[in-house]
Amino acid sequence: MLQEFHEDLAVKNKEMERLAAASAGAGRPLSRDTDAVGARVVILHNKWRIVWRLSAERKKLLQDTLDHLLEVGGRCTKDTVILFN
Repeated sequence: MLQEFHEDLAVKNKEMERLAAASAGAGRPLSRDTDAVGARVVILHNKWRIVWRLSAERKKLLQDTLDHLLEVGGRCTKDTVILFN
C-alpha cells in the first residue's frame, strides 16, 4: 500500500515537472492574465514540492525504522514488514 502510494507520487511528480516547465514560457506574449496564471502555477508547484519532500522524508523514516527493527533481531514479524511496504 505504501509502496503503491510512492510509485503513484513519483509518476505525478514527473507530470508536475513537465507541466511546470511547459508553463514557464514557450515564447508566449506576456499579459496580465498569463502573469496571474503563471503565479498560480508557481504557487502550486511549490506546494507540490513540499508534499513530495515530506513524502520522501516519511518514506525514509519508515524504512530506517524497519531496518532498525530487523537489525535488532527478529522482533519484527512478517505483518510488520508488510505494513512498511
